[in-house]
Amino acid sequence: MDSTFSIIIPVFCDPSGLKTTVESILNQDFSKECYEIIIVDNGSTDNTLEIAKDYARSYPNLISFHEEKEIRSSYAARNKGILSSKGKIIAFLDANVSVSPDYLSKANDVFFVKYQHIQYLGCRVEIVIHNRTISAIYNSAYDFKIGRDITENNYS
Repeated sequence: MDSTFSIIIPVFCDPSGLKTTVESILNQDFSKECYEIIIVDNGSTDNTLEIAKDYARSYPNLISFHEEKEIRSSYAARNKGILSSKGKIIAFLDANVSVSPDYLSKANDVFFVKYQHIQYLGCRVEIVIHNRTISAIYNSAYDFKIGRDITENNYS
C-alpha cells in the first residue's frame, strides 16, 4: 500500500468506541488506496480484541491489527502503531472519536495542496457527554483546547 495517511487508533476495552471510529474512517470521501488504519489494542479484557481482529480480516488491504502488551498506555500503543505505519502523515485518533467524511480530504488539502510546509495539524474537537458526571462536565469545559495548544505550545 502506498499510503498518504496512517491512521493509528490505540484502544483499550472500548468495543463500541472502536466501531464508531473505524466506521467513520471507512466512510471517508478519500480514496482507500491513500490511507491505512492501524488498530493497536492495549490489553483489552473484553471483546474489543475480537472486533479489532474482525476489522483487520474484513479489510486486509486497509486495516492492520497489532497489540501492545508490555506497557499499558495509549502512548505505548501509538508508538507500536508508528512502527508499522507506511504513510507520509501519521494521524492519531482515539477509539471513541468520530470524524466527518471529509476529514482526510481536508487534511490532504492542507498538507499537500495549500501549505506544504505544515508539520502538524489539529482539528476542532466537540465533546459529547453521555454521562453528565462532574468530571465529564469539567473536561468538556477545560480539555481539548486545540487552538491554544497549536499556537502557544506547538503541539496538537
